[in-house]
Amino acid sequence: MARRGDNICIIELNEGPVTIKLTMPDNIMCGGDFKVYDQSRNNVIEQFKMSANPGEFAIANISTWPRDLNKCFLAWTVLCCSNTASVYKGVPRIEFRQMDNFCKLTFPLEWNMMNIPPCKLGSSESFSGSVMFIVKS
Repeated sequence: MARRGDNICIIELNEGPVTIKLTMPDNIMCGGDFKVYDQSRNNVIEQFKMSANPGEFAIANISTWPRDLNKCFLAWTVLCCSNTASVYKGVPRIEFRQMDNFCKLTFPLEWNMMNIPPCKLGSSESFSGSVMFIVKS
């Protein structure tokens, strides 16, 4: 389970763009906002949305190149709901890759959610987090 505090994602300078993979458990769907901030955490330099259907995953490329991501932050808030009233638990995950290789993280990005409401109710449970990118030297 993800801990509070800064998580660091180690990226390679010459391995191409960083790819984000958002994976959802069976019967849980989600959608979220992702923002890349500069080193000061005051200015958004890129933003995008991702969504995943139950039991599937979504993939997005960060268009900012690794050399420009060094010491920048990616922050997100993701909303989840269940497409089945009997399913209210799940563990969504976020991973980072470059050229199909996993990027190293300080700790895994997964959330043990225990109270996910049915989508039919029009409400959701959320998780949020952030990582700081460091280019491997």
